[in-house]
Amino acid sequence: MQSAYDDLAKQRMQQSRALCSEAGPGGLNLGKKISIPKDVMMEELNLQSNRGSRMFQERLKRPLPQASPPLTKVPPTSCGRDISSEISC
Repeated sequence: MQSAYDDLAKQRMQQSRALCSEAGPGGLNLGKKISIPKDVMMEELNLQSNRGSRMFQERLKRPLPQASPPLTKVPPTSCGRDISSEISC
């Protein structure tokens, strides 16, 4: 039983050595490392494969509402009195 285990271990070691030699001195190129969940989210939102990302893209195309200051009315003086004389500093 022990020899079967040893044979299996030797076989796996040979396979791992073969894989390491294929990688060469430069190592394997695994592509871009995505380190932040925001990168993943933005990448998924750029896809056209699901409804949510299509809705997001349409929302980006909409113009932003322009905020304008509210129109203010000058309050009328009550009963014809001058309010400025009632203000005390």
